[in-house]
Amino acid sequence: MSAPWMPRREGEGHLDERWLLIDIAHQGEVRLACVTPARPEIDKLYTFETASLPTFTDALLRFERESGQTLHGMNAIVAIAGAAVGDAIPVVRTRWNISRNGITLMLGRPVTILNDTAAKAWATIRRMPACQAVRGVGLPDFSGRSRHLFISMADGIGTAIIDVHDGHVTVLEAEAGHSDFAPQNDLEFALCKAIAPLGGPVTYEQVLIGGEGTAGAAAVLAKLSPAQQAELRGNILGRLASNLILASGAWSGVMLDGRSLPTFDPATRRAFDAGFVARKSFRRLINAAPCWRIEQQREAVLAGAATLMLQRTRPQGT
Repeated sequence: MSAPWMPRREGEGHLDERWLLIDIAHQGEVRLACVTPARPEIDKLYTFETASLPTFTDALLRFERESGQTLHGMNAIVAIAGAAVGDAIPVVRTRWNISRNGITLMLGRPVTILNDTAAKAWATIRRMPACQAVRGVGLPDFSGRSRHLFISMADGIGTAIIDVHDGHVTVLEAEAGHSDFAPQNDLEFALCKAIAPLGGPVTYEQVLIGGEGTAGAAAVLAKLSPAQQAELRGNILGRLASNLILASGAWSGVMLDGRSLPTFDPATRRAFDAGFVARKSFRRLINAAPCWRIEQQREAVLAGAATLMLQRTRPQGT
């Protein structure tokens, strides 16, 4: 499968430049690697505990000491959990804040910061991982005009859109896991009541993943067998996926990734499909949209960051 690439931009893409790839999306650690456009594969990985370093700057300086690489002049890209917007960006599950301007001054060139789910989506563009059809047939195809939805379920729900048009590929970052969940039966209303007893919005992420403020939902779910819980989560995930297809126009299909996905045994797969096709609006297009579960490698975030950097160095059509 060929992948589309953007043209090289003026001043970018020298084969002897160094890229610093940084992943702060894994809980409790920061992962760093240095690669070049000529060989963007990760050979040496440096992993530090975030709790042992007061600031993100300390992590960069420790990498410089231990790797022997000079930071100044490096082209850096940082993947984080959450929205990569603004100058001062908090790093979830740490005490850190990233200053975009501060890193730029430190390195002597602008830094790229992106969401970790978007990075995982970029990783699939360069090298499609193991892929299992949940509904439909075939594999994701980026060789022509298309728009795919990417959903990652791990500690939270991350979403991104892969858009291919006229030989250009773009990954759009989103935070759709935080959109409001609409309960449709007594069980789902009970879940929402347990999560937000005083009322207020409940998100898809709270219902499907849990986390802070969702302990009360455990008592509701405890009344169900593990198989029933899996079917419930499968149905709700199917509804989320079809809603996001409608919102984004991602008619080419949905890729599902992450350790918190349902098992997709036959019963859960049927529940997912029932939720996926339940809506009447644009049913023909939604029914035709395939879904795949993909199995990415541990370093997919860094690999995706390298893919984004590599795209900026390659001329169109190569």
